[in-house]
Amino acid sequence: MEQELDIRQIFGIVRKRIGWLIVFPIIAVLISGVLSFFVIPPVYEASTTLLVGRADDQGQMGYQDLLLNKQLVSTYSELATSRSVAESVINALRLEMTASELAGIISVSSVKDTEIIAVKVKNADPALAKVIANQAAISFIDKVVGYSNIENVMVVDEAIEPVFPVSPNKKMNIAVAGLLGLVLAFGLIFLLEFLDNTIKAAADVENLLGLSVLAIVPIESNGKGGR
Repeated sequence: MEQELDIRQIFGIVRKRIGWLIVFPIIAVLISGVLSFFVIPPVYEASTTLLVGRADDQGQMGYQDLLLNKQLVSTYSELATSRSVAESVINALRLEMTASELAGIISVSSVKDTEIIAVKVKNADPALAKVIANQAAISFIDKVVGYSNIENVMVVDEAIEPVFPVSPNKKMNIAVAGLLGLVLAFGLIFLLEFLDNTIKAAADVENLLGLSVLAIVPIESNGKGGR
């Protein structure tokens, strides 16, 4: 019975400020929508894929070659984001950015357990993202050939100009904002209730002081028609 009473009290507390549960999420959603659609600039991502290692002239590849190629994937992934490759891309495209800034918008990862490397570039300009991704692949291959004198990297797919931005995720931002607004409303409701130590009803006397109410004195009004 005590648990049922606690649940009733919770519902009573929420019911007193039920409007907050509507207003706060709406305000949060509106703010998130304005920021996502009009303030935060969109970012586009272009990617190109590279294959590490090739078969021999007969089109055959031994097991040792396969293992070596997979080991090279990890090494080449680090090389693709190196300062030397970044500087080569900057010089080729005459970009007005430092090597560290360029490295910050380039990411390299292996595709699952394959010998394929994906080079991705994020930029506010979709056309520039495509150009940088393709040039990064070219500069990377040139560095590999220059270091090892072996042409064991080839382009699988060149980067194309992206149509849709990868960020901001408008739907996700709005959904998270609505949820945060709801949580904030609940938090404020119970915080105010916790800070409110005034006695408003006979039940409050029994709950707070543990005393039984013997009588209730009504408040008389001096105006006409008052009791």
